[in-house]
Amino acid sequence: MIEPKTYFPMVVVDKMNTPFTIKLAVTDNDPVVKQILQTTTKLIEEDLEKIERKFSMDNQDSMINQYRRGNDSAVASDPMFKEVFGQCSQAKNFTNGYFNAFNDGKFDPSELLKGWAIERLFQLHLKPLLIAPNIIGVSFGDDKDIQMASKADSNFHWNIGINDPNKENAKLAEYRIDNGAISTTKIKNNVKQLSKQSKALQQVSVITTSLTKANAWSFVGVKTDTNTFKKLINNSGLTGLMIDSSSVLTAFTQGKIFYDYDKKIS
Repeated sequence: MIEPKTYFPMVVVDKMNTPFTIKLAVTDNDPVVKQILQTTTKLIEEDLEKIERKFSMDNQDSMINQYRRGNDSAVASDPMFKEVFGQCSQAKNFTNGYFNAFNDGKFDPSELLKGWAIERLFQLHLKPLLIAPNIIGVSFGDDKDIQMASKADSNFHWNIGINDPNKENAKLAEYRIDNGAISTTKIKNNVKQLSKQSKALQQVSVITTSLTKANAWSFVGVKTDTNTFKKLINNSGLTGLMIDSSSVLTAFTQGKIFYDYDKKIS
């Protein structure tokens, strides 16, 4: 039996200083699908603008800056703010305190905000589209953080590549994901400085069902030393890839680290 051709209509939305990609997998890119994509894009743009207004660290009148100045009453009744605060609290709990949005003494959800925003808008605006006959897959994210899903009765899956942190346009690995999320965090330090830190990781990718959770874990990976993160991988049953300061790539699946998979990649 010949599989039907799959088309991938997409739109890039520039918000929150990030080019977000809204992508569909469809069996027929007809006018109905194009209208659905157009309508969905508008809804996502509007919600991203709301998120940006409330959580902009650059805007002194934003909700997050009001809260950081001690104006609790300004945010106490805002559902979105309370949700982000709650997600950060949960992330601190499930990472055993290694993710902490209060590191500077004031609430700063920046490291989790993008992953949370992607997952929230994906669940709200994209996943419900799988009920449409021609739509077999939906995806939303950027080049590091993606939430995706496939229609239950289809054979479709998303092929997601992980970039080499040291080589432009080079892939380290590719995963086939039906439903789930992947988050990749690259250390912000200079690679030459990183090479002196034998226990550091320069890039971590984590795959799980929730992008908010994957985002928190990938951030923790590059903020802790290699041995600590290996313990967290085992204790929390994590899946993904990590690259250490010597550019050695190691895979881990459901908490098991495959040492025989270790290889120098650059």
